[in-house]
Amino acid sequence: RKGTMKTRIILAGLAALALIALIFGLRLWRDSGAGDGPLSTLPEGLEGSVVYECGEGICRASLGSGEEIVLTADGRYPRWSPDGRHIAFLRARRLMRMRADGSGAETLASVEAPRAVSYHPGGGEILFTDGMAIKSYLLDSGTVQSRLRGRRFLELDLSGAGERLVTTVKERGFRIVAFDLPDGKGRAVATGCSASLSPDGEFFTSLDRSHTRLSIRSWTSGGVRSVVEAPLGLKFDNQFWSNHPDWLVSRSEGEEEDIYLHRVSTGTATRVTFSGGADRPDLHVSRAP
Repeated sequence: RKGTMKTRIILAGLAALALIALIFGLRLWRDSGAGDGPLSTLPEGLEGSVVYECGEGICRASLGSGEEIVLTADGRYPRWSPDGRHIAFLRARRLMRMRADGSGAETLASVEAPRAVSYHPGGGEILFTDGMAIKSYLLDSGTVQSRLRGRRFLELDLSGAGERLVTTVKERGFRIVAFDLPDGKGRAVATGCSASLSPDGEFFTSLDRSHTRLSIRSWTSGGVRSVVEAPLGLKFDNQFWSNHPDWLVSRSEGEEEDIYLHRVSTGTATRVTFSGGADRPDLHVSRAP
């Protein structure tokens, strides 16, 4: 009986250890970035192009064809113009613009501490961060105006009408702040990063700390409308809403940093680049089914 009791105690201890190991393993799996978003192929009839950082330069990938071309060997943070004809970007301490094929690169303005860029939806100006300020370059006059000051602005996006702006700031961690323009009144609306706006300005994005869940939140309430999951086993970052309400882009983290398209309505993801080293994507949809 003593032997039987001892065996039972040992078996119970082993079972408890196994349960603890299972729980710990599940936590590690969850925290490692194992999302559950399904992978999918591009739907027939979807046309457009993604621009993104590739090494020290900027590349463009056409949807469907899989063609990836280098637009410039020196540039970062590319953003499409609303009509898809131009790309704004940064080069060292300069705000730049080039045509969609990479030709005609021109310096628009000198910037002391640039980080992020966003085309105004009207197409007539380009907003950019400069240290603790957000400024605007007016294409018609070539003048620079100050828009917002007082925070360390890291990311930037404007709504379809240009009256709503979201930005990621570094304040006791990463926070997303929403501004009503032109009065410049700001309010913290979420923790996290990857701030971008739906084309109509009714929703914004926020990425959680695990980099596996992107929340789609209401501009008015800040409440979560839906969640876009990372593909299984991956983490992703630097999501950005395209000019189409159902599509946004991201880059995967890890050894293969490539660009993925995410469909908001279905939560599916599609890989569109395969060269690695990609970041800060922006998608312009020219035709959608």
